[in-house]
Amino acid sequence: MKISIYELTEAELAEFDLLYDGTIGEAEFYVLKAKLQLDEILQHKYLVYKMLRREIEKDGLASIVLKARLALLDQKDRKKKQWILSASLISLLIAICLIWVFNVKFGENTKIYNLFKDAETGFSIRMSSSDKDDLNAIMVDIARSNYDSALEKLNLLVENDTVSYYSGYCEERMGNDVNAEAIYMGLSNSKSDFIRSKVCFRLALLHLKNGEKTARDEFELIASESSNPYAALAREVLKSIDKP
Repeated sequence: MKISIYELTEAELAEFDLLYDGTIGEAEFYVLKAKLQLDEILQHKYLVYKMLRREIEKDGLASIVLKARLALLDQKDRKKKQWILSASLISLLIAICLIWVFNVKFGENTKIYNLFKDAETGFSIRMSSSDKDDLNAIMVDIARSNYDSALEKLNLLVENDTVSYYSGYCEERMGNDVNAEAIYMGLSNSKSDFIRSKVCFRLALLHLKNGEKTARDEFELIASESSNPYAALAREVLKSIDKP
């Protein structure tokens, strides 16, 4: 494996900053979404970036090491800066992954995610008869947990918000969180209130699974909306989060 292909460029860092902070423009979001879907290495880079950001926010051990490494950047010429940053990322990756596995993958957040991840309801959407038949077959695949087969069939349908949502759902259930999050984010401005409600709930679940601090606030917002079809479920999630 060539280490150089995992080096983060300044342009990538700038894009990741905007995406992580939620300040990215709509056009730039769709461009970055497409790049993340097509480039597996970029997906890994963004995963590492998110873990580093969380560690810095928590001011954990990895944060202290990273800050010490980054302090060296002011003492080195520009040619060496990227190597030092890349070396920092690589040297911290194992430690961060261990922290992530312990605190998230096998932690309470993942238990709660697994408890509610099947909370899925179907659509009442007008579609052409042929597409409706195809969607019914896809629903059978999803019910049988054949998400890869369902995704292949979804990719053959004319794209709309319903198709996109189920594509994101299949990506999520296959463990492709970056792809799923990008698709859900793209649907957050859907004209359908129901779809917006669904993706907000799925995003909150993903953020909870991945240990993001925003998850609790997201569930509280959903729970506070009496007309939201996921309000009751959000309250149940909050009870699980607060359970001693």
